[in-house]
Amino acid sequence: SCETSPSLQDVDEAHYAYSFKYLKNKPVKELRDEQFLKISLAKEESLLTIDISVDMKGVDGYGSDQSYFEEIKAFYYRDEFSHQVQEWNRQRTLAIERALRQFLYPQMAKELMNKLLLEAKECVVK
Repeated sequence: SCETSPSLQDVDEAHYAYSFKYLKNKPVKELRDEQFLKISLAKEESLLTIDISVDMKGVDGYGSDQSYFEEIKAFYYRDEFSHQVQEWNRQRTLAIERALRQFLYPQMAKELMNKLLLEAKECVVK
């Protein structure tokens, strides 16, 4: 006989992953005890995916918050009206956005996942 890998449909009330089967947009600060360890295990079993959003702008329920991107952009913005200054502001904004989205956000998410996993494992050991 051929064994198939578990799927989301196999996750019923008795399964360890049932409590987060439909979890979406949960703030990291609300994760408790070994919860992230179970979420990571479910990810390893391909039952779910984990997507950590560093900048919550545009994510349902977080729309009005000032984004990290907006905060950083303010440091490099010049408040002048000449065409040259406006064009440089636009170029700086593009550079900041690219740096955050392509390099910093993915690295921050990776480090956060490692930290959450370590904290969850420490909860189990205690």
